[in-house]
Amino acid sequence: MTTATVAATIDEAKLEAFVGQAVLDMRAAISRLLHIGDRLGLYKAMTGAGPITSSVLAQCVDTTERHVRAWLGNQAASGYVVYNPAGGGTYEPAEQAMVVANEDSPIVLGSTFETIASCYAGHEVFVDAFRTGAGVGWAEHDRSSTGRHAVAGPAERRRRTGAEPEPGRTNL
Repeated sequence: MTTATVAATIDEAKLEAFVGQAVLDMRAAISRLLHIGDRLGLYKAMTGAGPITSSVLAQCVDTTERHVRAWLGNQAASGYVVYNPAGGGTYEPAEQAMVVANEDSPIVLGSTFETIASCYAGHEVFVDAFRTGAGVGWAEHDRSSTGRHAVAGPAERRRRTGAEPEPGRTNL
């Protein structure tokens, strides 16, 4: 089949939809810095603080301002925090905090980003497994994939044990 034949059979709407999906996937891959916000306590420090500058946030979690500023830019571009140009600070909406910072939330996912990051860290092990057909033991996974995960937080424990949710919460 020639290139001209392939081009003639392309559905432009499907192509555009797939390119959009691929771009969103790339954005998600780039925004894997989410686990840094969880690990360093950046999300928790922002919770309820209102607009906060990168300098103040860096002081709150004992990190460098330059890196926190870059992280905040990434997070604002991804919609995890909101930049407030009038006040010069960035804030974390309550809805985002419920998902990335509040470990008592029934839908907290913050630490789950650590698992995703570990997949990137250990990707060569997985590539080799595909080539050889060998399995991948837990000892071969990146160490962060076996650490704490918010998925196993209060909501997940209730789901696993069949415990009744607390009033006002659902079992996810």
